[in-house]
Amino acid sequence: MTESEALAVAIQLIERHSNNRDAAVILNRMKNKLDKPRITIASAKAKGRNLQKRVREDLINQLGIDPKDVLSTPMGLNGCDIYLSKAARDRFPYGVEAKNSEKLNFWNAWDQATRNANHESLIPVLVTHKNGSQVLATIRWEEFLGYVSLANEACAEAIKGD
Repeated sequence: MTESEALAVAIQLIERHSNNRDAAVILNRMKNKLDKPRITIASAKAKGRNLQKRVREDLINQLGIDPKDVLSTPMGLNGCDIYLSKAARDRFPYGVEAKNSEKLNFWNAWDQATRNANHESLIPVLVTHKNGSQVLATIRWEEFLGYVSLANEACAEAIKGD
């Protein structure tokens, strides 16, 4: 008898022979958790690898970085999830931490991104994704403000040039 089947029997016995509905509710919740299919470790790692590969491909395609200069690091290695050569760092000075997860402990992930990027003297960026959603990138507020200022300056220069 599986754990789920045993819990189903226990729920039936409590419902028939007891006034304690709270126990039946608790056991029913436990049974539902056991009945939920769980992602295997191999599937979880493959899901993470897929996001790393997507980030790598986007860097190559959008920024024109040579494919030899940007690599997706193997799972389980310490450090940033995307290895960048010196030439790639000149164009993309970020330490990427990629998280492809349905539930994310944001602050732990951000701390990991910051720690790994600082170790490589890079700017941390946390790239996150979950099924059915867009890929998001998290950077420090100060970095974001710097990009907004640069974009505004570029727009002002373009307007002057017209």
